Amino acid sequence: MPFFIVGVIEDYHHQMMVTEIAPLAIRHLPDRLGYAHVKFNTIDDEKNIKQVEAAWVEINPTKNLQYKFLNDEINEFYDFSFGDLTKVITVFSILALSVASLGLLGMAIYTTQTRMKEISVRKVLGASNNHIIYILSNGFVKLMGLAIIIAVPLSYYINNLWLESIAYRIDISFGIISLGTLILAFIGAITIGSQTISAGLSSPVDNLRNE
Repeated sequence: MPFFIVGVIEDYHHQMMVTEIAPLAIRHLPDRLGYAHVKFNTIDDEKNIKQVEAAWVEINPTKNLQYKFLNDEINEFYDFSFGDLTKVITVFSILALSVASLGLLGMAIYTTQTRMKEISVRKVLGASNNHIIYILSNGFVKLMGLAIIIAVPLSYYINNLWLESIAYRIDISFGIISLGTLILAFIGAITIGSQTISAGLSSPVDNLRNE
């Protein structure tokens, strides 16, 4: 059956925007009336719908008109895929970060409290506050460094693995990973430093008297 080409238009997304633009042929089949795509030139939806209903009754009076706004359907899909899903991931990320920070804070409190006698003796023997802070923080810094070494390549791989399913995407650059690493390192430094600095500046006399 021959077909006549009446026009060619530029490429556009006729499927999900996460896929590549593919060829599309649109045919007019007058014996299969059932669907119509209507573009409005005004924003008066109520008036536009009444006009469409009147035209639909003339063209296809045996079927009731059921309509949906294309913008609403598109937004509903992308709000779920990239809106609601992103919000859920953000909430879980904040919870994970909060739990990790509380765990790190608990470890810092426990370590400093159990080493108060050692800290006091070192200070009596002439250790400076900076040296005490360094001794208390050294172990935590090594753990954070190990965590960063494991997490950075893993996060890079997982994010790129997810982005491969999207045709038009951004690349996970070194700057984005570095910014996230610096933020986490800053939070960890504040959490650890709040306890180690307090322990380093404490009075050895008071600590030994309590012991």
